[in-house]
Amino acid sequence: MRIACWASTLALGGAGLAACTRDTGRSAVRAPVANVTAITARTDSGRTVLTWAGAAGASRSVIVSRDSTVAPSALPMGASVAGEIPDSVLVVVDSYPSRPGGMSYCQAGVERFLRVLSIAAAHPVETYRVKLASCTGNIELASDSTAWNAAASELRIHWLSGPNAAHAPDSATLR
Repeated sequence: MRIACWASTLALGGAGLAACTRDTGRSAVRAPVANVTAITARTDSGRTVLTWAGAAGASRSVIVSRDSTVAPSALPMGASVAGEIPDSVLVVVDSYPSRPGGMSYCQAGVERFLRVLSIAAAHPVETYRVKLASCTGNIELASDSTAWNAAASELRIHWLSGPNAAHAPDSATLR
């Protein structure tokens, strides 16, 4: 029996993202248990510092950039773990208030990024970044926006209006 799951990333004042797993019944292999359950974000000199602790309790951090849609002084609205390959890769979603535009444009808007962090080495690095949602850039997620399949180490993203130049429906699968 196939079980589909999805998560909406739009939450009141925050960036909620539930990690989902799909069991297709074709495999009895279980995915490794996640080591990271919480992540925090803070602002430092116009960039974001993401910090988390693994199962062993050791705290690790990585500095990531923002784009021009986020004010350098803007505090992150939140960060969450969207998926993980234990001791190797961490998939993170972080959100910020949009940079206000004229005529009240995007005054209450949100800019949301998905980042893939390589955490295997001594110094974690961001290896991939994509805009999930943007008031300024007119990027909008679909209701079945993201789904993490831990067994396949795969994340699927579905946009109503994607980050492509045409702002048309789009989807991506990250492995």
